[in-house]
Amino acid sequence: MFSVSSLEYHLIKKNVKIKILILIQKQIKGKVPPPQKKRKRRKKNNFLSKATFLYAFLLNFIVKLSGHAVQSSVLEYYRADRAVDGIKHAPGPASFCTHTNSETNPWWRLDLLDNYYIRTVIITNRADCCPERLDGAEIRIGNSLENNGNNNPICAVIASIPIGASHSYSCPDMEGRYMNIVVPGNRYLTLCEVEVYRGFPGMYLNSLINTHTHTLWCKNVYF
Repeated sequence: MFSVSSLEYHLIKKNVKIKILILIQKQIKGKVPPPQKKRKRRKKNNFLSKATFLYAFLLNFIVKLSGHAVQSSVLEYYRADRAVDGIKHAPGPASFCTHTNSETNPWWRLDLLDNYYIRTVIITNRADCCPERLDGAEIRIGNSLENNGNNNPICAVIASIPIGASHSYSCPDMEGRYMNIVVPGNRYLTLCEVEVYRGFPGMYLNSLINTHTHTLWCKNVYF
């Protein structure tokens, strides 16, 4: 005869054995996978993780800047804001382009509304005629409005842009609120699109961004 305490002990022990047998049967049938050994975690490559973070950080700043456009004069209805309307191709007579009167040193200016480092300026020429009117035009960037902003430092001088084409000009480490395009001499100034892209201080960061945007350009996903 079992005492009460001994009987309880016997039943508990028997119940545990039954549960163990059930688990073994389930493992044999494939219902419960065998316990896996703990794998050692590999240490993350700090360089790659930092590079990934920097890459994601830079992507947030590859943006086209916007602002308020003005120009030295307006021929008919070819206003300054037509150079920032997002329409590059203008098949008609400067249909979506800017146009000044014939004057001395005509200019166009974009007020970015804040001080930025400028990485790239892309200019699109008109598609109907007169591509030579942009020859010799100066791209200037800075914070001064002296002489309507045309005394700011020069980023680049446009040698020529074929009819209807877009050319990119790099402005490493240049910063300012105002971006001017001025044509020396007695001429017209016509621009079909002007795109200004934000940059960073330092040649290395800008070279990283230029490499990335070149890749995206090839994939037709240019920012």
